[in-house]
Amino acid sequence: MKKMNKLRLIWLIALILFVVGLLFSLQTLRQLKNTDKKLKEKISDISLMQGFTRDLSVYIKAKEAYQKITGASPIRFESLFDASGLIAKENVRASEVQLDDDWFVLRREVVIDDGELEAVITFIKKAEAQHPPWKLSSCDIKSSTVAPGHGRMVLLFEALEQR
Repeated sequence: MKKMNKLRLIWLIALILFVVGLLFSLQTLRQLKNTDKKLKEKISDISLMQGFTRDLSVYIKAKEAYQKITGASPIRFESLFDASGLIAKENVRASEVQLDDDWFVLRREVVIDDGELEAVITFIKKAEAQHPPWKLSSCDIKSSTVAPGHGRMVLLFEALEQR
């Protein structure tokens, strides 16, 4: 009987240890899932920061290149369309955003109610050919139902300036 009790006791201890090990394994799996989720979030944050770093390095290089230009200031935007007769001064809205170190982003929103698309493209090329350029950052075109090659256009130009 003593031998039988010892055998049962050994099996009972083995069963208890098996159940305890199984419970620890399940708890470890749950912790691994949480840790895996946290690691994936951190990896996505790191890749996002790497993208910001790439963007920032491009901006820093552009800023350095701009500073090397002597007398770098964009020409008066109004002088671009004075000769063309395409845009009325009332159709241009001016705004600016201050950046760091006395840098400004100058914005000009141009609304052309019924313009010829080819003339507008020429105007855009002229603006972007300036040194430093007025870059087209947004363009919304709605074609005319009356005349082909004509339409209503809203153009947003931007230029950098250091004061």
